[in-house]
Amino acid sequence: MKNYSFSSVEFLTADEKMKILKNWIIFLKALANGEQMKMTIDKYGNEIPIAFLKFTDRIYKHLSLHCGFIAHYNRFGFFSTYFNGDETNLHTFFENIESWGDYEDITNAMLAEYEEMKNTIFSQANNETDRQFEVLKESVKRAEGDEEMKKLLLHRIYN
Repeated sequence: MKNYSFSSVEFLTADEKMKILKNWIIFLKALANGEQMKMTIDKYGNEIPIAFLKFTDRIYKHLSLHCGFIAHYNRFGFFSTYFNGDETNLHTFFENIESWGDYEDITNAMLAEYEEMKNTIFSQANNETDRQFEVLKESVKRAEGDEEMKKLLLHRIYN
């Protein structure tokens, strides 16, 4: 991490901006390691992506309040929209981060850290796309001889 200097503003101190950046770097590393598709079990017994645990409320609030993204129903809704293993959604996210006003310093720092890891993140996303396509091809092969599998596969594709 580079040496960043942030200014405190009305709704966000310099220390809080630094915490957002540190969380962001941890999250970017999770994306670079493919953790958006590796699963774990949360305290309620739900299966969730490991990277979601690193997509903190701090990151979510900054992105939805100060970077031009609409708020989703919750942090998981935001995460599952952009970080669901779909390379196109990932591109959409990173291409639409806005940097302006009192929060320009933190957002620009976040973008600089992203630039450092961008190639690895998208290489990982491309690998996941390839893996998902292979699963789809195998599912189609299996469905050719299995009527129930065919119905299930079509239901998943079109619903």
